[in-house]
Amino acid sequence: MRYRSLLLALPLFTGAMLYGQPAPRATIHGKPVYEQEVYPVVENSLSRMWHSADAVVEVKIESTEVKAVGRTPLVRAFHTSRVLRVLKGDMKKDCSLIFSEAAGQLELADRVLRGGNGDPLPAGERYILFLSRSEPAGTWALQGQRAGAFRLREGRVQPQGFGAVADEQRNLRERQFSDELERLAGHNRPKSLG
Repeated sequence: MRYRSLLLALPLFTGAMLYGQPAPRATIHGKPVYEQEVYPVVENSLSRMWHSADAVVEVKIESTEVKAVGRTPLVRAFHTSRVLRVLKGDMKKDCSLIFSEAAGQLELADRVLRGGNGDPLPAGERYILFLSRSEPAGTWALQGQRAGAFRLREGRVQPQGFGAVADEQRNLRERQFSDELERLAGHNRPKSLG
């Protein structure tokens, strides 16, 4: 009997944790600031990231717009980018691609909301992105949030996320990273019948 009471209380406590907003820690223009925390699922190997991504592309971010999405609302940064290279997926080179991440800041009438990743990825930079289809938003989203973004700068890889894959790829030469992605792409190609 004691366990049944505990099980009934647990959903009530969990619901309060999921839907309640903690007290704001700061104010901007006299409005409370609410941080929206994100707990992404981060793969533990580049191979697993590759296989779970719907698309892997090299892009250059051209512009970013922060918007509120949904009834809650959630803060999302929508990046418009140019596809430079397609490694996986059915996109075309030189097409425009919009993808989103939980980042940015949005001032509403009664409060300020901040996305879980802080500032959005900067425009004007090149990235290798691991993307998943985001059905509610009807766009692409970074896989594992920042874990799915690798900035390419001065011939080196700068992972934007955290975890084992980020640690392995940090400061790797761009060519080595590209070779590894090409190797992973080769595993997905059909074998020739000859």
